[in-house]
Amino acid sequence: MIDRALELIASRLNQHLRVRLRSDEDLVVVTNAVDTDGSPSKLIDDKLALFIVNIEKETVSRVPPPPMMPGDRFAIHREPLRLNMLVMLAAGYTDGNYLQALKHVATAVRFLQANAVFTHQNAPEMDAGLDRVVLEIQNLPTQELSHLWGVFGGRYLPSVLYSMRTVSIAPEALDDVAEPITAPEVALARVGGRGAS
Repeated sequence: MIDRALELIASRLNQHLRVRLRSDEDLVVVTNAVDTDGSPSKLIDDKLALFIVNIEKETVSRVPPPPMMPGDRFAIHREPLRLNMLVMLAAGYTDGNYLQALKHVATAVRFLQANAVFTHQNAPEMDAGLDRVVLEIQNLPTQELSHLWGVFGGRYLPSVLYSMRTVSIAPEALDDVAEPITAPEVALARVGGRGAS
């Protein structure tokens, strides 16, 4: 589902950027900023790269009550996995296109500021396994930003870091069915050892 969330954001950004910047091609690609050998990726020349920086499990639980089934039974499901991710939107550029890269970033930021929450109502193409996708800009101190780009090969690109919250990955199968507790059962134990009456 992580891939579906990134594809949704990239698709929406591409739709907007094609119109806004009068582009004939997609300007956002879901890919790393660097290739596996550490060299800058050619896939992002004069494009925006959208990629995962970190994935964390949501620690605040929002478990709804289990749904009722026929015969007053309860369906037992595992709690959906809710993930928080750090997502980078970085502008790759070739010589002489730095200002164009900044324009791409600024246009994307404006769009995501106005469209920070994606639901099935405003994004009907969103995968059914996703509950919603919420984006929020994250600020990093210069030292942390430097360290982060060091991890990506040391070449800084104009970029914005977003938290992408609450990507819900629901379990695919029913775990169990439970009968409700209707009355307490009391078991009496005999006190004492043998010979006690």
